[in-house]
Amino acid sequence: DKPVTVRVVVDAGLTGRRVMRLDSDGGTGLEWTTHSEAVLVPDDVPPARLDLDAIAARCGLDGIDPMGSAREHLQLGEQWSIEANARLGDGESFGIIGHQTAAGIDGGWLVHPALVDVATGFGILLTRPEAARQLHVPIGYDTVCWSAPVSAGCAVHATRRPDSTDDLL
Repeated sequence: DKPVTVRVVVDAGLTGRRVMRLDSDGGTGLEWTTHSEAVLVPDDVPPARLDLDAIAARCGLDGIDPMGSAREHLQLGEQWSIEANARLGDGESFGIIGHQTAAGIDGGWLVHPALVDVATGFGILLTRPEAARQLHVPIGYDTVCWSAPVSAGCAVHATRRPDSTDDLL
């Protein structure tokens, strides 16, 4: 068991596009291996509106920090101190990622990496209870859609796919 350093590199790109790469190394910071690459592109087709009140009503257990396990294992920067309380339902979680202005979260991002991490935490809450305290590091996303710049104060709805496992949500 030796430490592993993980970094996410996000390039500003052109016309709203962002190039993102997930790298790791053996703890030295000198020999990086790329595990995942993506080009984030805005979609011109707006998504269907979700009935947030109905989703919230289905998700009754509330007050859970979606970043709880990450905060136990990682030293996160100031921009990751966003308030978020999740509500859990049957195979789904829901919540509002709170406002956070002190760290200047917007900064020209279409969606800030801290918001992506917190939103990902809502999905991690859907693992089995004993796994929820483990550190989970996303290595890729099947689909991520947004129709405008995303800032703190946005709603998050995560659902568990029937074919998912605790290792692959």
